[in-house]
Amino acid sequence: MPNLSKWMTILALFAMPLTAEAAGLPEDIGAVDRDTRCAAQVSEALGQFDIDPADVTGYSVLPVKQLREGGNKIIGWEAYLNRKSCPGTTVIQMKRDCEVKGRYGSGGC
Repeated sequence: MPNLSKWMTILALFAMPLTAEAAGLPEDIGAVDRDTRCAAQVSEALGQFDIDPADVTGYSVLPVKQLREGGNKIIGWEAYLNRKSCPGTTVIQMKRDCEVKGRYGSGGC
């Protein structure tokens, strides 16, 4: 079944984990989110907000959705950063095209 093989290859490419190097983060970052969405912008935002990449232990990018009848619409993204220097989370807010809008912290970050 050549079609099955083709689809398995395509799915494998999308499921490849993001390397720390590709995200501009330290190589020993541990488990980086498999979702590579907005990775370059997250990396740039670290410099923009004076966050040392070595302080980041991991991150996840999640959609921001607008609830409406007939289905939810993705209106942006948020990158949740786990850091060594604080017990909470630093959140980088992005538009739908991954342009950075701002940041906020929780739990002392």
